[in-house]
Amino acid sequence: MLLTDIVAKVLSWSGDVRGGIEAAMKELDELRRQLALKNEELQELRTKLRECETLKAGYEKTLAD
Repeated sequence: MLLTDIVAKVLSWSGDVRGGIEAAMKELDELRRQLALKNEELQELRTKLRECETLKAGYEKTLAD
């Protein structure tokens, strides 16, 4: 009877741990997705900044001439 109780507890804990790991993996996947979106947004902003810097340089050159 005691061995049966121990095995049942171990199986229960194993299931709890497995569930926790699965939840953590889902959360990690969501964080990766959000990070990828932020990275895309950052790349777009860098592109816009380069375009603005190019336009600014052109205007400054025009004013200097």
